[in-house]
Amino acid sequence: MRRRLISTSLVLCGPLLLIIIVCYVVCAPTSFCFFVDRWASSPDYSPDGEKIVFRCHFPTLSQALEDVFDDLGQSSSLFQWGYIWQATEICTVHTDGRHLVRLTDNRAIDGLPAWSPDGQFIAYISDPPYAPNSTTEQAIHIVSEDGRLRRFSENLNVEWERPVWSPDAKKLTFAAEDPVEYELGINLYEAVVESEHIHELTALPGDELGARWSPDGTQLAFIWFPEGYGGPCLTCSKNAAIRLTDAEGSSDVVVHNFANIGGLTWSPDGTRLAFWGSPTADCPDDECIEVYVLDVLSNSIECLTEQYDLVVTGETAWSPDGERIAFTARAPRAAAIYTIRPDGESLSRLTSPAAYAGRDLVWTPDGKSIAFVRGIEGEKWHIWFVEIEGGRLKKLRIS
Repeated sequence: MRRRLISTSLVLCGPLLLIIIVCYVVCAPTSFCFFVDRWASSPDYSPDGEKIVFRCHFPTLSQALEDVFDDLGQSSSLFQWGYIWQATEICTVHTDGRHLVRLTDNRAIDGLPAWSPDGQFIAYISDPPYAPNSTTEQAIHIVSEDGRLRRFSENLNVEWERPVWSPDAKKLTFAAEDPVEYELGINLYEAVVESEHIHELTALPGDELGARWSPDGTQLAFIWFPEGYGGPCLTCSKNAAIRLTDAEGSSDVVVHNFANIGGLTWSPDGTRLAFWGSPTADCPDDECIEVYVLDVLSNSIECLTEQYDLVVTGETAWSPDGERIAFTARAPRAAAIYTIRPDGESLSRLTSPAAYAGRDLVWTPDGKSIAFVRGIEGEKWHIWFVEIEGGRLKKLRIS
């Protein structure tokens, strides 16, 4: 019986395995392969808007075959094969899908790339493969378009959130914890790119995350969880707050009494901060999450979405001209991408309602469209573009 089962499996899966092998033989010497288009996420634009850096997918032949065999007998997984977490790299491509460039080639998990404001470097997070007795932690790397690579954040365990460039492109800010003194919590650190010097920016009780520099580089906004960050639980009581830090390192609480806060994004003129938040932890199915705008000068807060029949799911992003704020929400069941004016007027839905609205929203530098990722864990991820005027959708097809 067992021999018959093995023979049947080979008959059914043999053609599939042959296709995989042929694909790798044909594609390996080149930059073109269907795996890249099938799995793409975390886009970020170059400052001139001509290219996108993103998290791409380059599994090895052995990884792909191992994944197929692992999925044998699991009917729900057999035809979703192809995504191997350890096979993610950093790539760039023109916005029309041409001239793909693979910047990294290693066995680490690479992701969350961020293009520097001067266009010279790309910062990203790299998680090395597990090795017995190894103390290597998740770290920040920067890479230039010609492939020159540098590692930052030695002796720190970096959090899996996108590193943030200062507006002058001279410094990188990221969240990390000391792997030895982990009881100190997650703090913010700053790396000077030229000297590679790293110093601690915050040392508050609890955890500090989500840092964002103001457009003029004089203030750093971040989210403070005095009781510690509980993970991506939107209804957990975390007593979240927003703090602002100046160049001297002193910080003030500007928003408090929220159960959770996320998605900090500055207005282009640096006078306001948009974010999503929940003012109460007693909220079933995240029904209390709304989009807010904080006036930094007056410390006044306005809720933009409470007047609409929406359940906000996050992903706030301010347009380059300051006229609109993008976010994701469901109404009442299906989800979509929306934009709204900073005064709460002119709500506009950009995408058709779907099971998953999208994530990783990023505006084009000219403000005419938004790039986003559609897909969920274990299924196909693709980068899409949606035009602000007319809502025309286009998928990034890599050629």
